[in-house]
Amino acid sequence: MPGKNIKALNGLPLIAWTILAARRADCFDQIWVSTDSEEIGQVAESFGARFFCFSLLKLTKTILIIFFVQCLTLTHLIALVY
Repeated sequence: MPGKNIKALNGLPLIAWTILAARRADCFDQIWVSTDSEEIGQVAESFGARFFCFSLLKLTKTILIIFFVQCLTLTHLIALVY
């Protein structure tokens, strides 16, 4: 269900309960939220967490680029050896 983490539960967004519990634990220097939603990240920040936007699509593209570069490098090295 998209957006479930910012749906209200007893007056607060669902993600807020987790962030507040982590803050009350008083054992973390920082609280981070990983999400692919800028909106969820902003809600997390409003409750004292930091966030980074994680996109599987972006990660997949990055992995493909790294793989392509490695293949080119390997091919180039093999060509140099032979």
